[in-house]
Amino acid sequence: MKATLVPIEGEGQRIVLIRSVNVIGRSTACDIQIDHESLSRRHAVLVVTDGLVVVRDMITTNGTRVNGQRVKWAALMPNDRVSFGAVRYRIELAPDSGPQSFVSGKTGTGAVKSMTELFGNPESIMPEPPPVESDDDDFRGIDDNQNTEIGGWRPPV
Repeated sequence: MKATLVPIEGEGQRIVLIRSVNVIGRSTACDIQIDHESLSRRHAVLVVTDGLVVVRDMITTNGTRVNGQRVKWAALMPNDRVSFGAVRYRIELAPDSGPQSFVSGKTGTGAVKSMTELFGNPESIMPEPPPVESDDDDFRGIDDNQNTEIGGWRPPV
């Protein structure tokens, strides 16, 4: 998945999140350095995985906000607004192979139409297990972990 931070109101340049773990802050040691007085030296971490971007504030003075709400951590959705101190961005998510967003709603090359198209048929991935046959009536309908019959309580023997 391709994740990009797009500046709001021309506050900087587009930042493509190349790494899976990205530290953002003023320090030159950060993966993404943003030289702004409202950011801490190590302000936040952005983690990019298949289909998900998570932001984690590093317990900063000016905080990290998602859609105006101050957060300790949050999963980012396409077009969410994320602020590091006073610097604001919009998150753009797209598949690696093309520029279209997963949630664009557009049909055509690269657009996802359904979950089945994305992941396949659930039955083909994990077929229904065969029934277990047992002649022992003592074990039918009992949840041994809770020492109860399924659907009700059973006193100890």
